[in-house]
Amino acid sequence: MNMLTNKANHLTGQFGQGQQQGNTLVPVLIALAIALAATAAFLLQGEGLIDDNKKVLATSEVASLLSEYNSIRALGVEAKDVKGTEVPGIKGKNVYGLNIQFVAYAAAGASGTGATAASITYGTDGSDSCNYLLKAFAKSDGVASTACAGGTGNDTLTITLN
Repeated sequence: MNMLTNKANHLTGQFGQGQQQGNTLVPVLIALAIALAATAAFLLQGEGLIDDNKKVLATSEVASLLSEYNSIRALGVEAKDVKGTEVPGIKGKNVYGLNIQFVAYAAAGASGTGATAASITYGTDGSDSCNYLLKAFAKSDGVASTACAGGTGNDTLTITLN
């Protein structure tokens, strides 16, 4: 009976070292495949969150620019007299790393060209972001119209001001 007990203990690995326990590679590969799938899903979700965050930051940035413009106008300054240097945020790069530009009002020319209203051009990273901002500011105070143009991957939002 002692011999049967020793043999049973030896087979279960309670005595001695280094006995192979079977096919452990298959469960490890399955676990790695599950971890890889979870990591890929997490990274894709993170990329979407980055895009959403940029849209929120861009919305805040454009709202700030419009607020500054409307504050100048509230002081009694006519639209035709507002210069880009008076709106501090309208210079340099935006959250997408693209230019923000203020185009000042231009009076009608002697050659028959019509007057052009002041506008802000705001570069975005694509049509999705541009359309998101267009909808957000289409009916804002101080905005006459909004339009997206581009199609080359970096669409530009043009906000024509009152």
